[in-house]
Amino acid sequence: MNRLSSLIDALWQLVAHPGWGVLIGLLAVAAVIDWRNGRIPNWLTLTGMAWGLAFNASQGASMTSGLGTGVLGLGTGLVLFLPLYAMRAMGAGDVKLMAMVGAFLGAGPTAVAALFVMIAGGVEASIIPMALAGFSA
Repeated sequence: MNRLSSLIDALWQLVAHPGWGVLIGLLAVAAVIDWRNGRIPNWLTLTGMAWGLAFNASQGASMTSGLGTGVLGLGTGLVLFLPLYAMRAMGAGDVKLMAMVGAFLGAGPTAVAALFVMIAGGVEASIIPMALAGFSA
């Protein structure tokens, strides 16, 4: 029971954090909207980008350095996923969503997050068709 209590406490601290909590909430809303409509709306990604930049600006050693961290992260998310959009491997909303994530995380963590997103997408792309083929047989 003590471990469960510690886990719940850690999750609460994560969600209650002004940066992480907003990011988690925005990602959850984006996932639901994308699942239902197949699109991620601009109002969601642009609002998230603005919040991420503002949050980083308020948390940096100076407003300029914090804003720079957010801008570099936003650019990293954009640059890493824009080629996938150009190859029609993902939609523009996904690219903007990764840029939004970058605005919160900064450049280095965004690159790591993008790697995990690509791995998860690859796993999904190979498992789902196999599972569907098994249901139709």
